[in-house]
Amino acid sequence: MVRIATAPGSEELLSGAVDALAETMELRDRHTSAHCGRVVELAGRLGRRLGLDEDALRQLDYAARVHDIGKVGVPDLVLHKRGPLDAIEFELLREHSAWGAGLVLRVPGLERVAQIVRHHHERYDGLGYPDGLEGQESPLESRILAVADAYVAMLEDRPYRRALPPSRVAEELELGRARQFDPEVLDALEAVKPLAPPAA
Repeated sequence: MVRIATAPGSEELLSGAVDALAETMELRDRHTSAHCGRVVELAGRLGRRLGLDEDALRQLDYAARVHDIGKVGVPDLVLHKRGPLDAIEFELLREHSAWGAGLVLRVPGLERVAQIVRHHHERYDGLGYPDGLEGQESPLESRILAVADAYVAMLEDRPYRRALPPSRVAEELELGRARQFDPEVLDALEAVKPLAPPAA
């Protein structure tokens, strides 16, 4: 991949680099691109509710836009499979957060964004991936992204299931409190206006 040279403090160039990564993802998988757009909106609300400063909100926005960029390396047969993944397929899918972080890290100035992307599938109980970080060991922005990603995903149709009703989504998130998800971020989710389910 070509390294994109960015002048120190040039947010316009960094934003352009993020746009380029996001457009690459859209060419590969329009569903993933649309999903990321909805995650951006919700993650921003959660970040503001939790008091992130402007720089942290910008890093969160960038990360939300490209958090699934690593899926460009996952075969279509795995991404769009209409049944449960087998062990090998699941391991391939799990690699996407580390692959995505590696891609983002190629852009100078996006080191923090790469860290957020890498850890958005960590779990609060330490059973997530790729590094098994526990509790507040993963960045707050990653913990925000984990909740926003899961919330949006459950409201969407997927190849292997229909969208869940909002009441079921709320139940699933609560079951994950202090297990999969940071309780503070779940509290913030309850305080912000929820997203409407995506149009069919």
